[in-house]
Amino acid sequence: MRRNPVVQLLLMRLRIFRREPEALFWTFGFPLVVTLVLGIAFRPSAPEPLPVVVVGGAEDAALVEQLARSGELDVRLVGAAEAVTALGRGGALLVVEPGQVPVLRYDATRPESRLARAIAEAAIDGRASESSESRQSSEAGDRYVDFLVPGLIAMNVMTVCLWGIGWNVVDARKSRLLRRLAVVPMRRTHYLGSFLIAHVVLVIATLAVVIGFAALAFDVPLEGSVLGLVFVIGLGSASFSGLGVLLASRTANVEVLSGMINAASLLQLIGSGVFFSTSHFPDAVVTGLRALPLTALVDAVRAIMLEGRPLQELPLELGVLTVWMAITSLVGLRIFRWS
Repeated sequence: MRRNPVVQLLLMRLRIFRREPEALFWTFGFPLVVTLVLGIAFRPSAPEPLPVVVVGGAEDAALVEQLARSGELDVRLVGAAEAVTALGRGGALLVVEPGQVPVLRYDATRPESRLARAIAEAAIDGRASESSESRQSSEAGDRYVDFLVPGLIAMNVMTVCLWGIGWNVVDARKSRLLRRLAVVPMRRTHYLGSFLIAHVVLVIATLAVVIGFAALAFDVPLEGSVLGLVFVIGLGSASFSGLGVLLASRTANVEVLSGMINAASLLQLIGSGVFFSTSHFPDAVVTGLRALPLTALVDAVRAIMLEGRPLQELPLELGVLTVWMAITSLVGLRIFRWS
């Protein structure tokens, strides 16, 4: 085993990684910083009252009090001239004109305005929270930070594998190091396979750090199997490693590679459900997005972490990752060149 080229190349990559503080930070430190910043930014908090103005004078104070009783509206009593500018310039989401039947004026294109209208109508009709009870959910597993952390884990897998493999291979080709390695008694499968194994190891180590930090800092749950999660992350790493090999197989300079990786990453970051659900897209688009490796990885990690689902209930996600791993790896190895 000591003379095996893959073992020697793997040990070399791990030693190089350990000796580069910048690589350690971007692999382990940066995901923690992103998790901390976004976790704080989207921590559970009470919603701000929605600004509403009532047009009138002192005789309309009862209506103002009735609207304010809901606790969800910030109600002000203003004159007619101020009401016109308040709605047009964003000073209010809703304008209420008193009368036998109050008139509610709002911008139907703004979701906040439609919400303010619904709350105001309920308050005016006297139906506000008398026959039902509303509670804000702040339990672990129901918050945005719980939705976010699995997406950040999957995003980190993609980033580490694409840049870690692509940049190193292209930089070695540009510096003519690959030409020297071509005469060493090893195959291209040994050389590229060492990259794949090294990044699977690094990504799984990063997984432990990020999940541990998220659990301690934000109480993010892990409902499913740890081994199942490790398997999915390992498969995802292999899939993106194969894509990194494919992108770097013939690329001659890092500038071109940067553009290729950014193009491959941007579409997936927007449409794979890292920061928001893919349900916001039309059904026809969602079908195509499910074929992306990052979508499959995000969905699988969320299903295991938040829903506790076993691997046998994730055939689509595992199938997509396996197909991407097989196709990109085989094509990348096939067209790879040393110079």
